[in-house]
Amino acid sequence: MRLQRNFLSVLANSLLKNGKKSKAEGICFDFLYKLRLETKQNPVIVLNAAINKIKPIVTLKGKRVAGTNLKIPALVVSGRDISVAIKWLIDAAIIRGGDQKISDKLVQEVLDILANRGSSLKKKNELHKLALVNRPFLKFM
Repeated sequence: MRLQRNFLSVLANSLLKNGKKSKAEGICFDFLYKLRLETKQNPVIVLNAAINKIKPIVTLKGKRVAGTNLKIPALVVSGRDISVAIKWLIDAAIIRGGDQKISDKLVQEVLDILANRGSSLKKKNELHKLALVNRPFLKFM
C-alpha cells in the first residue's frame, strides 16, 4: 500500500501547477475515477500496468570527448524510471488536442498505452532505439 501511495503522490505532484496541490490531487482522483469507469478494474493496477509499459530502461547521458558531445547509454535508476514515465504520460496527455479536461486526456492516453499505440510509448521506443545506435560509445563511460 505504501508503494501505491508513493506512486499516486508522484502523479499528483507531477500535475502540480502554481503550488495548487489540492487542485492537482482533485485532478488525480478524478482521473482514477474515470479510469475505473472505463476499464471496470482497479484503476491503480491499470495505471501501474501502463506505467510499467512506458518506463524506460536506459537513458542517454551527454559526455564531452575530444571536442564532441557524445550521448552515452546508461541504466536508469529505479526511482527515476517511474518519475520519467509519469512525466511522459502527463506530457502526452497535455499535447492531445480537444477541449477535454486533463483527466479525460490522461484516461485516453492510458488506454492507448494499454493498446500499444500511445505517444508516450513511442517516446520510450525512440529513446531505446537511440540507445542502441549509441552503444559503441559505451567505452567512453
